[in-house]
Amino acid sequence: MRSLNITEARQRLLGISKELQERPSEVVCVTRNDAPALALMSWDLCEAITETLDILGDKEAMAELERGLAAVAEGHTLSLEEARSRLGL
Repeated sequence: MRSLNITEARQRLLGISKELQERPSEVVCVTRNDAPALALMSWDLCEAITETLDILGDKEAMAELERGLAAVAEGHTLSLEEARSRLGL
């Protein structure tokens, strides 16, 4: 993770914004007095993290995910052709 002090980040904010759009999974650590103070990231990455946290915090969604993973581990899967057939595609 790249690190910039708060003064550098303020001076380079527009450039950093363009860089993060080109590398959407990158996060820039902004420091104040040599300690992490802020994280700069693309909006897409922020939304992805927020959505992931929402799912992880949803007990019903997590239980469904665990049931699905257990079913796959037990071999309860369908071929692509069978899934398409069941969906009428």
